[in-house]
Amino acid sequence: MSCSCSYCPSDVMTNIGGAYSLFLGSRIIRIVPLVYTMPDRTSSRNVFIYANLEVVSGFYVWPGLSCPSEAGIYRWLSYFIDREIQYWKIFPCTVEPNEIILFRFTPSVSGPALEDDSQSPIHPGNYCIMAPDGSLMPVSVQITYPNPFSDADIISPPLWIGELSFDDQVRKRDGRCVVTGKPVEGNEASDFTAVHIIPPSFHSYLFTLATGSLSVPDKPPQEYFSVKNGLLMASDVAKSFVECEIGIDVDDGYRIVQFHHSDVLDLSRCKNLIFTDAHPDLWPSDYFLREHFKLAVQSSVSHGGETDGFDPQWFNKELQYFLDDEPVLPDLTDERWNNRVGQEVRRLMRCHES
Repeated sequence: MSCSCSYCPSDVMTNIGGAYSLFLGSRIIRIVPLVYTMPDRTSSRNVFIYANLEVVSGFYVWPGLSCPSEAGIYRWLSYFIDREIQYWKIFPCTVEPNEIILFRFTPSVSGPALEDDSQSPIHPGNYCIMAPDGSLMPVSVQITYPNPFSDADIISPPLWIGELSFDDQVRKRDGRCVVTGKPVEGNEASDFTAVHIIPPSFHSYLFTLATGSLSVPDKPPQEYFSVKNGLLMASDVAKSFVECEIGIDVDDGYRIVQFHHSDVLDLSRCKNLIFTDAHPDLWPSDYFLREHFKLAVQSSVSHGGETDGFDPQWFNKELQYFLDDEPVLPDLTDERWNNRVGQEVRRLMRCHES
C-alpha cells in the first residue's frame, strides 16, 4: 500500500553529486551533505529564522528587559547575511518538513513582515527570510564558526604601560561589574575579571577587515592596551563575554544581550551597560564594543553548519548502510536518533510501512 502523506516524496530521487540517498523500499530520498562546524544549540533558543529550507539563525528572547527590537534583528542578520546585494524581509512563519529533501523545512508566511525601522520587541517563534513580496528567495549565509576568541589571550595580562597595570586601571575606573552592577567594594577581588573587549592579538584581523590590506602592523595600536579596550565584570559574566555568549549592542542603547538560555547565568534583568563617573575619554570604545558584538552575533546567533542535535559522523556512517547492495535499516531505538533527524526518519519509515 502506498502512502499519501505529505512527508513522502512523490518522485524517486537519485544519488546526485555525492549526496547521500536514503532507501525506503523502492524510494530514494536525497540528503544534501553539509559541512558541520558547530554543535546543536536548539534547546537554548526560542527564536528560529529560516532561509534556504533550513534554520540560518537562532537566539533566546529572555522574559526580562533585554528583548531586541525588530530593527535590531535586521541589523544582527546583516552581520552574516548580505542585505545590500539581495534585499530581503523577515516574516513570521510556520514550518513543515520539506517533501523532497529530508531534514529541510519549508516555511510558510503567517503574518506581515517585520519592519526594519520598528522598535517593537521581537517575540519567540519561527521567522523566515523572504523576498519583500513574501516569495521564496535564496540567500547567501556564512557558515558559523566557533568563538573567534578561543585561541586569543583576552583575559588581561599586565600590559598597561604606566604606573598601574591594565587590570588595575580598569578596576579603578569601573569599580563594579559593568553588566550586573555588583560592586568591588565589599567583595573578593577574585570575584571580578578585567577583560580586553578585543584581544590585542586580534588586531590583525580587524585591521585587514577594515582596510582590505594584508600588510598588518607588527604591533597593535596602543589603544588596544588602554582602558578604552577594557571592561570590569563579575568573573562568571566575564567568562560568557569572552565566549561570545553575551554582547553589548552599542547601536541599541548599549543593550546587554544574552544570546542563549542558561540555567547557570541569567542576565535578563541587566538592561544596559553601566557607565562609570570617569571622564568620557576613559569610557570603553564604541568601536571595540561594536566589533565584539558583531563577532558574538556571527558565532552565537548564526546557525549555519549546526548539527541540529545529531552526531554527523555517526549519522553519516549509519547512512552508508542504506547505500549497500543489500540495504540494512538502522536501529531507530538507539537514543542517538532521539532528535529532529531521527523523528523525521521514523516518520518516513511509518509512512512506508503503511
